[in-house]
Amino acid sequence: MGYPTGWAEKIAGWASPCALVAVLVLCGCCLAGEARPERAFDASYGVFIGMRGGEALRDERVLRTRVLVVDPAHFEEREIAFLKVSGHTVYGYLNVGSLEAFRPYYGRFKRFVLGRYENWDGEWWVDVSAAPWRDFVVSELAAEYVRKGIDGFFVDNCDVYHYRRSRRIFDGLSEVLRRLSGYGLEVLINGGDEYATAALEEYGSIAGLFSGVNQETVFTRINFDKLNFETGAFGRSREEDRQYFLSYLEKMEGAGAKIRLLEYTRDADLAREIERFCGARGWECFISGSVELD
Repeated sequence: MGYPTGWAEKIAGWASPCALVAVLVLCGCCLAGEARPERAFDASYGVFIGMRGGEALRDERVLRTRVLVVDPAHFEEREIAFLKVSGHTVYGYLNVGSLEAFRPYYGRFKRFVLGRYENWDGEWWVDVSAAPWRDFVVSELAAEYVRKGIDGFFVDNCDVYHYRRSRRIFDGLSEVLRRLSGYGLEVLINGGDEYATAALEEYGSIAGLFSGVNQETVFTRINFDKLNFETGAFGRSREEDRQYFLSYLEKMEGAGAKIRLLEYTRDADLAREIERFCGARGWECFISGSVELD
């Protein structure tokens, strides 16, 4: 996997992505139901949720990465179709546990806010025990993303169970995940270690809830007190934090979950160290030089 060092170069000589997608859609009906074309990718996994569709289709980092996590709210159906016909697997970002002010549905659900999301301006924890919020996430947002053609869900902020550790929050998350799994797609939870551990203990299995976990900052840390969103301010994680997360990931792997890591650093030596570790474990990782994931 490559280590991002800034804005990627654009691919020279390309026709417009919309024109390419139009050609693929016109002849792509014959591809429906068939295996996607085999092609070589330089990287196995990448998280680009800060990127919009038109930009992504011109970005070399995206095009050379096999499994992509994107925000479907910022992609057209034809753009996701282009990526899939090109051989990519596309996960759609789905924020279950928090509410962001920039989302068009913020005003509709702000009454369910639980409290401020520390370190992230304009974001609040949301009450997943509220039926209107759960129904919206599953039956409106997720359904829209499925129609756009995603291959799986990248479910964020199950850590709301850490913020408000209650039976109602636990049950609300479990219901959302079970209903998402009902779409028949992969469900990858980002973080949420306390919820995932409690769910495994409660149900004895992760089946029907989620199929994989993505854990951030196992080997790295974000120094929020110094954070500059252009250059970032990153460091190595503390030994006790690293060992905790590695133990957690091994437990999830033993339960049958796919394991992926998302790390933040601009230290090339540390990046290679992380990649070697994950390669030896058979885990996938993405190393970003920006918290914006763009």
